Amino acid sequence: MGMLMSAAVAVPAPLQAQPVVQQLPDPASERLNEALRRLSSNPQSLPALIEAGRASIELDDADAAEGFFARAQAVSPESGAVMAGLAVVALRREDAALALELFDLAAQAGESLDPYATDHGLAYDLVGENLRAQERYQAALSREENAETSRRLALSYAISGNQNASETVLLPLLQRRDLAAYRTRAFALAILNREDEAITIVETMLPARLASRLTPYMRYMPQLTPSQQAAAANLGSFPPVENIGRDEPRPARVVARSGVSQPAVDMGSRLVPEGEPLGPSTTQRNDESALSRVLRQQQVPQETAEPVEEVEQQSLDDAFAGFDFDDEDSASGSRPGAVDMTTFEPEREVREPPPPAHPAREWVQVATGRDIAAFRFDWRRLVRNSQGLLEGREAYRARWNQTNRLLTGPFDSRDEAQQFVRQLSAAGISAFRFSSSVGEEVVPLD
Repeated sequence: MGMLMSAAVAVPAPLQAQPVVQQLPDPASERLNEALRRLSSNPQSLPALIEAGRASIELDDADAAEGFFARAQAVSPESGAVMAGLAVVALRREDAALALELFDLAAQAGESLDPYATDHGLAYDLVGENLRAQERYQAALSREENAETSRRLALSYAISGNQNASETVLLPLLQRRDLAAYRTRAFALAILNREDEAITIVETMLPARLASRLTPYMRYMPQLTPSQQAAAANLGSFPPVENIGRDEPRPARVVARSGVSQPAVDMGSRLVPEGEPLGPSTTQRNDESALSRVLRQQQVPQETAEPVEEVEQQSLDDAFAGFDFDDEDSASGSRPGAVDMTTFEPEREVREPPPPAHPAREWVQVATGRDIAAFRFDWRRLVRNSQGLLEGREAYRARWNQTNRLLTGPFDSRDEAQQFVRQLSAAGISAFRFSSSVGEEVVPLD
């Protein structure tokens, strides 16, 4: 009997069917592909161009979005939807003043700005108009609860000195243990001159290596202007050291709108850090973008600036991405032996860096797809239908979120790439310009 029972126990249980979990396609990618299919039959379709631009924004491709909206603006120069789309592109490029001007033009053309209320609010915060920003965030939240909008509103309250309102907005997110809300809480405390509490959150929630990088940011937050605080806390964009506490001159169009000038902050006896800037300044483009072209056509004066040197910046979003309540590297309070990064200037080795394996280059995108193997067929079809424009050109591919780009190029300049886009459009092929960033892998199509 005992042997029989042992044998019975040894029999494995029947296999159970396991659910198969498949990753759903990115809705924005699907919408872009659908818009591109519509454009392949009608390159001048205004709804398809606008939809392609909006989907590109959701896919964090500002260059593609600008290209689509520029084509849409050529079809319908007075379209409010196009102006609003270009406003969002300007905001992604951290040109809040231009974004606000384009939002105004969109409203004048009859476009409702309610769907853009969160971005509209951020643009106001980035030029120091916090009360207007808060009105826009509240309008967005009245339409739909959104954690990102709530975090931006809490930061805006902190920047304007309203600590109670900031904490009231954040409390529900913190109770849900929203990790990004803890990041917002740290910045809000630092902005409110409670740097030690902010640093405690950073050191509690982050591994020591990341915490040591962020501690200086927390200490400098009270010294920034409201505009700089909004850029640092929302976008991870910190001003160069020489500009801490001093805003760039505001464009006349923004001053006229608000009726309020922004005085420079008196640094007094505060310690001004020395050394390299903690963040990059924006370089002036050599060619005219669609955004500049829109304002030129609307006869709005443009601001000019001399190019300045790009300095590598630690992304605050990347740094805070390491938030983990169970991280074995985490500890409450300050860590023994931690190095105060603000007390010394690290030595910098001056040497010529090697050229990047994949430099920034200009391309023209002619298709997208998940199946790389099908690209060779797609390329042959496009060559046949290109009226000779693609004859002799090489095909390349690059990753794009959950899908892939089919490209040709590279081109010597953005203007040259855009000109080729126009030639392909005239031949009935929908395409747009794509700028690959340094390090972004673009390889020949096998």
